[in-house]
Amino acid sequence: MPKDCLPDRIDIVIDSDAANETDDQFAIALALMAAERFQIRAMYAAQFLHVNVYSRGEGMQASYRELLRLLTFFPGRDIPCLPGAAATAEQGGVSAAAWHLVELSRQYDALHRLKVVAIAALTNIAGAILLDPTICERIELWWLGGQLYENPPEEFNLCGDLAAVKIVFDSMVPIVMFPCAGVAQQLILTREAAETYLAARGVLGAFLFQRFRRAIESWRQSQASLWDIAPFATLLEPAWAELVELPRRKFCPKPLGWRHETAGTIRMCRRLAADQILADFFRRLAAYHAAYPGLTGPDF
Repeated sequence: MPKDCLPDRIDIVIDSDAANETDDQFAIALALMAAERFQIRAMYAAQFLHVNVYSRGEGMQASYRELLRLLTFFPGRDIPCLPGAAATAEQGGVSAAAWHLVELSRQYDALHRLKVVAIAALTNIAGAILLDPTICERIELWWLGGQLYENPPEEFNLCGDLAAVKIVFDSMVPIVMFPCAGVAQQLILTREAAETYLAARGVLGAFLFQRFRRAIESWRQSQASLWDIAPFATLLEPAWAELVELPRRKFCPKPLGWRHETAGTIRMCRRLAADQILADFFRRLAAYHAAYPGLTGPDF
């Protein structure tokens, strides 16, 4: 355990495709506002690919810029922010983020694990495992991705790097998994609630409201699921999630699916106390605005 580790705080790193959807910004803002609970050791930018970016590398760079932008709302927080892989694990996706995670993990051990909260494709995590398989003895992965075992596994973070999912699940890294449909999907923010609880909550609230509004207008919807909040909220208050221990299964990219059980288990979230989680987020945002009423931020 690092000498500067505080006994009442949880050491985490955040791996995020922050420029992909609006939920990443909410999740990272929650972690940054919960300074009494989290000691954020680093943030890593993850690759992604969809209609708004031309390549995975462009997606990663956009995520890196968004992470830096988020940090400007929290002056005085000295948190390393590193670019991740610009390609999938199959394409050689090893990065500065993976190297940093390996080195950082050496400050921890099996009794005091570094929690890696990944809210993106698992490229950077898989890269770190390939660089040093013994990292599995020093970290615990909290991943927002995939679906409940009984459902088809297709989901954005999982499909964003199938080879990385196989590398991670073939390893013995401890996993706490937050499926999307029916689980993290419960964290619904409506436009009405956003206007009530975000828009008048200072520059950070205005930023989050702008990102939320941009997303729902592009989707022509009136609400959005803040999926990525799930693992952070569970770390903040375990009573807000129902975690069950299940056999670890083998992941097969082709044909896509979970196959026979392997050695070991994982913990999987099946339910979330969505109302309590969102109420806590709004309370923290209001308190942050009250504590820093004159805070300014970048153009967004």
